[in-house]
Amino acid sequence: MLYSSTYGRGVYRSEDGGAGWAECGAGLANANAYQVAVHPSNPRTVWAALDNARDGATLIAGSIFKSTDGCRSWTESGAGLPRRTNSDTNLMSRHAAIAVAPSDPNRLYTSDTSFSQASVWRSDDGGTSWRSVLNYGNRSRWPMPFNNGPGFEWIAVHPSDPGVVYLANQANIALTRDGGESFLDLGSHLVSASDRQWKGRGFSGLVAVNFRFNPARPGHAVFSAMDDGKIWMSDDDLATWRYPGAPVPAYNGGNDAAFAGPEGAVIYSTFGQDSTFQGIAKSSDGGRTWAMLAGPERGLPSLGAANGRARGVYAIAGEPDRAFAVIGNRVMSTSNGGAMWTTVLEQAGLAWLAGSGRTVYATAANGVYRSEDGVSFNLMAGSPREAWRLVIDSQAAQTLYVTKWRKADGGLWRHRDNRWTRMHDGFYIHDVDVHPRDSRRIAFATSDDPYHDISGATGVYYSDNGGETWTQENWGLAMLRAPVIRFDPHNPARLVLGTAGRGYFAGRLLSPP
Repeated sequence: MLYSSTYGRGVYRSEDGGAGWAECGAGLANANAYQVAVHPSNPRTVWAALDNARDGATLIAGSIFKSTDGCRSWTESGAGLPRRTNSDTNLMSRHAAIAVAPSDPNRLYTSDTSFSQASVWRSDDGGTSWRSVLNYGNRSRWPMPFNNGPGFEWIAVHPSDPGVVYLANQANIALTRDGGESFLDLGSHLVSASDRQWKGRGFSGLVAVNFRFNPARPGHAVFSAMDDGKIWMSDDDLATWRYPGAPVPAYNGGNDAAFAGPEGAVIYSTFGQDSTFQGIAKSSDGGRTWAMLAGPERGLPSLGAANGRARGVYAIAGEPDRAFAVIGNRVMSTSNGGAMWTTVLEQAGLAWLAGSGRTVYATAANGVYRSEDGVSFNLMAGSPREAWRLVIDSQAAQTLYVTKWRKADGGLWRHRDNRWTRMHDGFYIHDVDVHPRDSRRIAFATSDDPYHDISGATGVYYSDNGGETWTQENWGLAMLRAPVIRFDPHNPARLVLGTAGRGYFAGRLLSPP
């Protein structure tokens, strides 16, 4: 007997090894079946985990259903489970996972993955009743670095021990060895609770956005990631990482960071995703304490303002009070350390910044803009339209590399000697960096929309001859979608790659300069 759950069509059964299938969802509250679990010794007993649904104006909460006749009929098996409804389906009860213990069919586990009540549930009587073992109220049972809810889409129970359970979602893997009384995060290890300091275990579900080494202080770096990956810092050469904490909010994503002043102790970092402005954070002590910059009193949008995502940021190293940030379709500048910001450029499609001293570059829908004084910007003749990421060659400040991601005539472009040259025609080139000690060494990373079932991204490419030839360098990578790549200015053999769903990886050059 085989069973298959389908989203939108309920549950199907096959009695001939999969040659033929019959629909068997009579009695299910809706047809959005995510998973089924089969009794280990009685194939006619099946449980199904249902998402929520709408039937016209009727809202149907997700739940667990059980069949004892080979899925010919179903009854709800959700006593104790919440059945919350809401006009926003993300806030309604929903169940993606159901697992039965192979050694004890009375032991079941499921998880409610709704945003408002994410939780893990356990049944000791075959699904007749349930109790919560992990939720927002006892979140401390699962020490982990991020603030996402304890909801899981996949659950697996040990073959011979019903108390040993692995749980996974899009970003995390957790383990309980005592049936849900405590949980171990398998992606991270807490080093210091007082410093909010964590160390990775080799797995991460972070969706990277950016990564910046502090050019003035070896061992100091910041990464920016989506959601509650927002901004994390390392002070010990990438060995451990810490989150700023208050007043920096825990969610809504990070985009970029810039260092300025002695030892790069002044840091500006931009936040926001889904086109909303979530502020700019500033630290004046190397990231130990922070202030949030937002609101009309500073010339900035209010937190949560639409069409104002803060993306690229640049600060003049020798003038730490002077900084620039892309906010929506504007480049805004401060000359007093963030106390007040004014618009210095307004163009559609503004995205990222790069700078050297008072020279500032900005990518936009109609090309690349340059300013020699941080005040007046001019469109660079012949620059690629719909330009994306950019980097200045630190060994030759007049040389600029620009990516054009997933656009016609896209790829990698170089500006040198007042001329633009297309260096590579890769449609999925997302980010580029130039080795800080050797201009001939260039690396770029490819990426694609994570919602595409088949990714066009093909990983990392490297050149040691100024872009004349390229080699693909993907050994050891768990994912080829990579939004960011950076050479380490203090370690000539190292570069860091940020992926769109498997965190950050460190690579080494076999023959560093």
